[in-house]
Amino acid sequence: MRWFASLLFLLTCISSQAQSLVEIGEFLSSAKDTEALERSDKMISFLSNSFPGMPALDEVEFRTETDEFDILRQEYLVRFEFNSKKLRQAHEQYAFSAVELEQQRKKVMLAAGLKIRYRHIVAYLEAKRKLEFLKSTVIVSRDKIKMLETMAQVSSNFRLEDLFNAKEDKLEIERDIFEAEQELAETEWLLGDLFFTEERTALSEELLVSFSTMDSLMQEWFYLPGIHPEVLVEESQLARVGLEREIDIAETKQVLEFVQLKYAARGNLETWREFSLGAGIRLPMKGSAKIDLYENELERIEEEAELMEAQEELAVLLRRTYREWQTIYEKRNFLVSQIAESEKEYSQERLGQIAAKRPLAVLTIKERTFDAKEELMETEIELFEIFVEMMDFAGKLSEDPLLNYFSADLSPIPAPY
Repeated sequence: MRWFASLLFLLTCISSQAQSLVEIGEFLSSAKDTEALERSDKMISFLSNSFPGMPALDEVEFRTETDEFDILRQEYLVRFEFNSKKLRQAHEQYAFSAVELEQQRKKVMLAAGLKIRYRHIVAYLEAKRKLEFLKSTVIVSRDKIKMLETMAQVSSNFRLEDLFNAKEDKLEIERDIFEAEQELAETEWLLGDLFFTEERTALSEELLVSFSTMDSLMQEWFYLPGIHPEVLVEESQLARVGLEREIDIAETKQVLEFVQLKYAARGNLETWREFSLGAGIRLPMKGSAKIDLYENELERIEEEAELMEAQEELAVLLRRTYREWQTIYEKRNFLVSQIAESEKEYSQERLGQIAAKRPLAVLTIKERTFDAKEELMETEIELFEIFVEMMDFAGKLSEDPLLNYFSADLSPIPAPY
């Protein structure tokens, strides 16, 4: 039994470490395959195919009445009530507008799902790059300790405090590596949840979009933004308020209310003379109609105000986000040039010459470059975060065709598997 328990424990460990590697576009495609979108598709299908249309004949009413309590003189009446052509058209347009509104709401849900996934991609890139950076620093830290230990054996003037400090720095970096590994694992589990798998999910970074391409897109989106799905929802709701007004107007302008046919059965007249034809004509009185139109106009003003507020808020967010991008992007370019100059100044040949005379100085030079590289890494992650926000504000997360803006060639997001 002991061997069986050991085998079970081993299999559990292996399964817990199972990991799948997926392309970023494939991961983004999972946003198209959510239960919320499936429910929305069902609603759109129902609204599109189930509206029977408003009939011209609204209802038929049958009435009967006894004349002077004489059962032989029973009166019969059939009344036909109608819907005008204009009223039928207004109701049909209103029904179709419900389809459009649900389509816009679906875009809102899709955009939200994509934004969540883009944010988690950025979190994954941050965790992975942070871990890679820490692993590169700990290598230098270990080399430094080895060199200091050698110097401690050959030099009588060696300061043991330097060795102790170097070991303490290494321990701190190793603690940071442990935390970074935990953070990366947690991020991969979250990616797996969004990808609808029970495995940790890592992302392939091949052909990742360049920062110059991102900068070009940011400029394009700032000057020629798309329409945000929330604005489309507000526009659809405003249009429905207008159609409600058309329905109210059509109801007030309907002149023919009903047509009725009556049979009296008096018994003392010819049969054809027992029948009578009547009609109900609505007179153009605007008393109650004015209240309905007033309430509709009030609702229209409120919806229009909400639409303008949404548009103005998005315009502010676009300007603010683009200015933030320009500032951070300029900082990123400065850091890149600064690191390039440092690497040019301390080329491999130059570092070899320094190492021959002062080997510890080479490690000190490498440690100093870590600060700039770490700042560059944090700056680039910040740019990715701003890029995602701008993507949302510019309406690109719901614009057909849906593109993978993290790919170098801006390829379309594939259909979900």
